Amino acid sequence: MFTAIPVSAENRNNQNATFQSSSDNIYPLLITSENNGSNVVPFSENDQSLDNNINTLNTIVGCINTWLQLVGIFLTVFTIIIGVLGFIGFKDLRDTKRSLEEYKEKAANDASYINGIKISLEINAKKQSDFLSEKSSILVNQKQSPEIIEKYSEYSNSLRYIELFGVELKSNDYLIRSLDYFYKKKYQEALEAAERSLELDTSNYKAWNNKGNILTKLGKDNLALKDYNKAIKLKKDYASALNNKGVVLSRLKRFDESVETLGSAIEADSELEEAWINRVGPLLKKEEYDQALISINKALEINPKSPEALGNKGLVFDRLGEKDRALSMYDKSIEIDPTIAEVWFNKGITLQSIREHNEALEAYEKALKIDPNYADAWFNKSSAFYSIGKFVEALKAIEKAIKLRSGFDELVHKGKILDLLGKYEDSLRAYEEAIEINPKVADPWILKAIVFQKLGRLSKALEACNKAIEISPKHKEAWLHKGHIFVEQGEKEKALEAYDNVLDLDQSHLPGLLGRGQVLNMLCRYEEALEVYETAIKQDRKFAWSWVGKGDILSSLKRDNEAINCYLQAVELIPDDPIIWSKLSKAYTTLGQYEKAMSSLINSVSFRYQKPQMMIPYFP
Repeated sequence: MFTAIPVSAENRNNQNATFQSSSDNIYPLLITSENNGSNVVPFSENDQSLDNNINTLNTIVGCINTWLQLVGIFLTVFTIIIGVLGFIGFKDLRDTKRSLEEYKEKAANDASYINGIKISLEINAKKQSDFLSEKSSILVNQKQSPEIIEKYSEYSNSLRYIELFGVELKSNDYLIRSLDYFYKKKYQEALEAAERSLELDTSNYKAWNNKGNILTKLGKDNLALKDYNKAIKLKKDYASALNNKGVVLSRLKRFDESVETLGSAIEADSELEEAWINRVGPLLKKEEYDQALISINKALEINPKSPEALGNKGLVFDRLGEKDRALSMYDKSIEIDPTIAEVWFNKGITLQSIREHNEALEAYEKALKIDPNYADAWFNKSSAFYSIGKFVEALKAIEKAIKLRSGFDELVHKGKILDLLGKYEDSLRAYEEAIEINPKVADPWILKAIVFQKLGRLSKALEACNKAIEISPKHKEAWLHKGHIFVEQGEKEKALEAYDNVLDLDQSHLPGLLGRGQVLNMLCRYEEALEVYETAIKQDRKFAWSWVGKGDILSSLKRDNEAINCYLQAVELIPDDPIIWSKLSKAYTTLGQYEKAMSSLINSVSFRYQKPQMMIPYFP
């Protein structure tokens, strides 16, 4: 900036004086229009002209002085304005300073208030954390009470506010946040919170146990097992982790280890109802039914109205063959709590076992409504559709199961359905995938042999049977189907040898007896064949194909009346089978009973177009 210095009157007079004094020393030459500068007139000779020039100069000087005065006035006004603005700015500065002091005082009060809230939140969080840590047994399949779930949710929400105030969360905070997500079935978020909990404290055994539960829900049983072991290593008598480990071992079909581990959980906490209940499953797999009943009764002693225990007691009765008592127990469980998917599932199994397939389907639907991701329920729903010949629906259900859990059993079952739908190449692919999962099981090789046989690729079928026998030399169905292939190849003696191998392993094996009887019939060894079929009938009079086989032998022996009686027995057992009606028509024709022959033939044709033909189910 600059400061304008005003010009005073005295200075202005001095300037004029200076200007005038200097003019005294100048001798100007005036040029007139007449002489165009040719005649120069001295100053002293023309006074009037000099006066005019002086006046002109004075006018110019006056203008300059006026301009200088205006500049001075402007500078004065400008200076005043600057002063006024400075005064106003000082006042504003003083007001601003006062506002800052007031704001500082208010901020201090707010900080004190916020600090009070922070302390209150920390105390409340500690209380909730202690309460939840004490209450949480963290069992993998435990149905937690709504009150506890609400507590988890409240605490998890309060953690967000605590974080906003700069409080660092602890391992247990993340554990309870993980549990909140777990009970909301947000398993990925639960896993992230559990891992954060363990980052802060690797010795938090409850966090290891909780992480195992999450991995179990995500279908990662082997990884879950490792985390349960870490929890148990940190706390050997941790009943919850021992219980959960036992559950996973059972899922992995390690039933002996499961029973032992659940026993350890009971030793750690004899009042842990869930451990007694979970022990039932592997005991049933080991066919230790009495022990299973003892275990479930102990659970009911602890809690007589436990819907889970009642449901599992129904399962024990089912395995003991007491189907009505089983269904009664399921209904009692459902009456107490209709939201347990496993009880509906087990009810479906019992109904399916007594051939109530439609009711079983309803039970599976109930289970899936509660838990749409229940892979076993999708599998059994497919099985029920399969049993009533609805193969398209069965395929859709098994594909749902495979999306949730692409396991060995699911792929084998899918292969069977595709086989019956005539999609043989797709069926073979399903069996190949199953073999990749477990190459040491013979069953998919046998099923591959059946498909190859249908495709007429008998050498491939024989290779598949040989592979099955290599894996399991005492596998009856492998030898059985090898016999079937030899029959189709015309190798009767080899077929007979294969069927004899089946019967060496199990003398009462009905499909093996029927195969042997068929080959003896082909070899015209009718009396031996007749003896075989009579043995089969003694074992099971309700197996229609034993009667059919006996009828064929009697027909070959020209004993047509006896043959007709055998076929009629078979028709009573399977009234809509076109093959049996066709054989009956042929027998009536031989005896000249043409009216009965025609009636039987009409039935044969009618039933042939009403239902798809299936192979005799030698291999379930």
